[in-house]
Amino acid sequence: MATLRRALIALSFILATVLAAGVEDQFEVQPEIVHQFRAPEKMPPKIISQFASLLVLAPWIALLAGVSAVLFKDGIWTSLSRVFSVVLFC
Repeated sequence: MATLRRALIALSFILATVLAAGVEDQFEVQPEIVHQFRAPEKMPPKIISQFASLLVLAPWIALLAGVSAVLFKDGIWTSLSRVFSVVLFC
């Protein structure tokens, strides 16, 4: 009885596979694909973007200006030794 049931299940599986394969093998003319592109995103004016970039970079520019003023005031080697002595002995 169990063998007959397995055989019927296997036969029904094979039959379903054959029927499904027959449906997939039909080739027909498909409708043409029409692409629709998104509208370009709105961007702020260029001057506003440049101002925001300058605002972000301003602290770095000030830091570099301050470091260069300290380094080149007495000479680079004297200033570097003073900076490292403060860093090492704090």
